[in-house]
Amino acid sequence: MMIRALLFVLVCVSGNVTAGVIDFDFESAMSVVTENTWTAGTDDLDTWYAPHSTNSSSEAAFSIENGVINLDHDNRNHYRSMLYAIALPDAGTYELLLETLYSNYSNQLNYWQVFAANDGATFNLRSLTWSTVPTSATRLTRDYAPDDGSENGVDFIGYSNEFSISEADFASYDYLVLALTGSRNSSQMLQFDNLSISEVPEPGSLALCVVAALAMTGLRRRQNSKI
Repeated sequence: MMIRALLFVLVCVSGNVTAGVIDFDFESAMSVVTENTWTAGTDDLDTWYAPHSTNSSSEAAFSIENGVINLDHDNRNHYRSMLYAIALPDAGTYELLLETLYSNYSNQLNYWQVFAANDGATFNLRSLTWSTVPTSATRLTRDYAPDDGSENGVDFIGYSNEFSISEADFASYDYLVLALTGSRNSSQMLQFDNLSISEVPEPGSLALCVVAALAMTGLRRRQNSKI
């Protein structure tokens, strides 16, 4: 019976509380649409967008290969952004998880942002700066890879960022937009992997699951005692 109770807790947590929003499997083939801008309500959802490579007008600046997102080198070391958008999920608290590697903090950019957006919000994937918030959009969170000695171009470092979608946000916006931004030259690396956005369970919801499981255990014990 204890096993059944524990299974109940796991089902409660995984089924109704921590619904996944974005969970990328980069081992699978994923195409990238090559456009210098993405406009909410006009361009596709559930699709990666990236600007044209400055080295080749027919290729995207980002690619998904060997299980990771890779930023192609730019001889002028310009920063570029890769974008993915979905329908805005329900109000709640969410967690962005990702891993990234890069080579040099002093002359590379490596940051990521999450926005809520409405129809008409246009994101320029060649000029989405740290401070840019497009019209008809609001920023929910942002972060960057710090100068902590991990930038060796070899090792992936994991990062976690929590953000909230308020009831007002849910009433005002239609889309959730993730943007990854970086720069690199031919001697550097910049990659992303193991990227996901999931809803964070509310403490009260978890407590209810545990209480319900314990109640089931107690009920079963009482039933057994009467036999």
